[in-house]
Formats: sequence, C-alpha cells, structure tokens
Amino acid sequence: RTDWLAEAAQEAGADLQVILLQRSLADSLAASCLHRHFEPCANQTETLISNAKILAGHMKSLRPEQISCHRYGELGSMKTAVQEAFGGAVPQHLVDVMWEDSTSTDSRNQVDGWDDMVSQLQESELMLEQICMRSKQLTLGEVVKRVRSMNMTQRSP
Repeated sequence: RTDWLAEAAQEAGADLQVILLQRSLADSLAASCLHRHFEPCANQTETLISNAKILAGHMKSLRPEQISCHRYGELGSMKTAVQEAFGGAVPQHLVDVMWEDSTSTDSRNQVDGWDDMVSQLQESELMLEQICMRSKQLTLGEVVKRVRSMNMTQRSP
C-alpha cells in the first residue's frame, strides 16, 4: 500500500520516491506467457490487466513528483543506457546479448487470438502511460544512481 508508505515517510520526514519501470504490456505478455510460461496467454492477459489496475491505484495515491518513470524495452536506448550507467564494468558482448531483440524469435504470430489479447491490454497500457507521462522521466543511469545512493544511505550509521 503506497498510501501507507507515503504516510510513514511523511511522518518520518523522509522524501518517498517511487521508480516505475514501464514496459509495453504486449512485450510483458510475450515475456510472461511465451518465454517464461507463467500462465497460458489468455490467463496472463487477465493477470496483467488486474495487476495494471492495482499498480495504477497505488501510483494514483502518490503525488506526481514522487514518481519517476523509466521506460523499459527500447533496445537501442537500453544498450546505450547500460553502457552509460556501468561503463566498462559490463563487457560489450554481454550488453549485445542481453538486449537482443527477442520479438523476432518469439511465437506471437503463432498464438491464436494474440491480437485480441493485445487489444484487451490497451486500456491498461494507456492508464499506465498517463501515469508515466505525468512523472519525471529517468534514464537507466539515473535509476542506477538512485539505487546506489539508497544503498549508501542504508550503510551510513
């Protein structure tokens, strides 16, 4: 419950910041039902719709300035972002392999009713997109900096 977290942060004098990682729901559907086989695609569509509504409700309980959005999945920008965020700590060949375009190798076009399932996700996609548009946009490098600063804060006495 983000509303409770926000209230607790306010009472403690802390500045609650939430990072929303936004990914295309069609890509999330492919990842979860075609690649990882969590549920059959029709069931996973329902799960994604339900989870998107719950997530949107949590995000709407926060002020827009408390939310930062990072768009996940744009291959070219993700490769560049990993290189900028981690420099030489991640070898180039690993970056290339991590961000290969799996949509060309998945079986979306072989799933009966795929287009219908994706169209069912559109309302949820729009709802999350609107939240992301109202929030601060983050690069991967900024996400990494925030996580590192949180880790450093937790280590301080």
